Amino acid sequence: MLKPLHRDGKGGFRFGLAPWSSAGSILAAAIALWLALVAVTALLLWNKRQGDIQDAKLRGAAITALLQAHTASTLNAIDNALLDLARTLERERPGRHDRRFRDEMDRRVSTMPYVHALYVIGPDGEIQHDSNYPRAPEVSLADQHYFRQYLQADPPETAVSGPLWSRSGSGWVVTVTRRIGSGAGFRGVSVASIQLEYFSRLYEEVGLREEGDILLFHRNGKLLAQYPGTFGRVGESYAHLPLFKDYLTQAGWGAALTPAAVASYPRLVNYAALEGVPLVVARMQNMTKQLAAWQTLAIASGVGLSLLLAAILFGLRRYMHARLERRRRQDRILQMEKMEALGQLTGSLAHDFRNILGILATNIALIRRLGTGDARIQAALDRAVRAVDNGAAITQRLMSFGRKRHLQVACWDLNAAVPAVLPLLENAAGSQCKVVFEPGKGSHLCRLDRTQLDTALINLVVNARHAIEGQGLITVQTSNIATSDLHLPADVLRKQSVCVTVRDNGKGMTQEVRQHALEPFFTTKGEEGTGLGLAQVCAFMQQLGGDIAIESQVGVGTAVHLCFPACALDAESAEGAAPQSQNETRGKQHPAAGCGPHLPAG
Repeated sequence: MLKPLHRDGKGGFRFGLAPWSSAGSILAAAIALWLALVAVTALLLWNKRQGDIQDAKLRGAAITALLQAHTASTLNAIDNALLDLARTLERERPGRHDRRFRDEMDRRVSTMPYVHALYVIGPDGEIQHDSNYPRAPEVSLADQHYFRQYLQADPPETAVSGPLWSRSGSGWVVTVTRRIGSGAGFRGVSVASIQLEYFSRLYEEVGLREEGDILLFHRNGKLLAQYPGTFGRVGESYAHLPLFKDYLTQAGWGAALTPAAVASYPRLVNYAALEGVPLVVARMQNMTKQLAAWQTLAIASGVGLSLLLAAILFGLRRYMHARLERRRRQDRILQMEKMEALGQLTGSLAHDFRNILGILATNIALIRRLGTGDARIQAALDRAVRAVDNGAAITQRLMSFGRKRHLQVACWDLNAAVPAVLPLLENAAGSQCKVVFEPGKGSHLCRLDRTQLDTALINLVVNARHAIEGQGLITVQTSNIATSDLHLPADVLRKQSVCVTVRDNGKGMTQEVRQHALEPFFTTKGEEGTGLGLAQVCAFMQQLGGDIAIESQVGVGTAVHLCFPACALDAESAEGAAPQSQNETRGKQHPAAGCGPHLPAG
């Protein structure tokens, strides 16, 4: 920006830059940054959309695979039953509607709730045996395709029909058939009638009412079953859909997006054809609903970017003020860091001062027990006791300032304590690592400090995340375990412990690294690490009277076991946590529990 013309001392004029002429370059940089942000936002939105579509594909693939396997197992069970009936009839020749043979069919139907009826068609097309006899009508089935196909020269051994309207009035059914006899010895067909309503009820139990339609098609395109029943009508042909015209001709299973021009709305179709059976399981999701959250995010991002541009233009005049505010914030942060360091120093000094006060209090008590009749000495001792008490109160306040508080130990059930911190552990693990909790059965109560437990678990999960390259799995397990299984010191072996284990499938540790892992300021992370994480966990376990053990193998992963002392309380008499008295829980040190690595061999 130019300021007014002024004389240059030679009778002429020259232009001069305003004091805040750098605003132009700042504006240009801000616009360039905004354009870069637009590009990054567009890329993130695209990736988010692709991720949502991929998630929908994975969910649909899981559902179709599950239903494909269930349908295949159902048909296999039916085919085995038909094969047994056919073999029985090939060995025996029971009379028509033989009671004993019908009882056998009834028994098989009772074990297969999806089968409406079993019946046998003779070579003339008449029903010879029927599990519904005499309720079923006496009709000839010689005109049915599933019977006539066995009169051909080379009929299939098994077949599943398309949708049929039952002549007995039981609704839509499909039939599974098997030939009786071979070659010229054709003796008829054994048939199982499956009510298609069974599959609709099965799909209803899956519980995906609002996420899409679950469909069962015959390979010829006819609809056999559906849920929730909004797709179409059973028995109609949908062979014109891309599912049958394109997708199934390329692969027997997969997923594809159908544009809105083909359907009434954009659909994601997951499909899986059954091997050897002319059935196709499909799931169709309304992508308008699936991407509704993404569309809202995209609109919000567009509005946000527009507002950001307006804010950049409007806020340029306040740039210097904002820079000053940033400097003030930095100064406050620096001051906070100084106070943190001062707090640590204060806590350390307060700890030492408290020890000195303890010595004074002990000696005052000793002098008082020795006894003296001098009232002046007694008065002096009383004043000294009050001074020691005042000093202890000051020390307590200094300890609070320095954050060197006593442990708040109570009896806890790890199976109840760990789930409460799982959301924090998932955040600490990041998006690339999955955290899984595996609670142990019959876990005993144990002594621990909830706050310190949460901090310790977060430290261990962060270490596990750093040890995993790319995606990985972090497992948190609880168990009642004998400490001898973890190669702990001999003085710990006599204690019953309850352990929580953080296990990862990362790169693991070498033996040398494991030996130094619990030492303060030891780190393998370079400048990014402080070397205090495991050391703090170890100090917590030492103060609590528990122990820590590390198992690790290069290329396999690492498991860190925190073993807490088991409580003597009966689990049935305590619900959640059963705090002990303050005298028992505050400030206890357990020199028996060391912070050595306790590393198992291997």
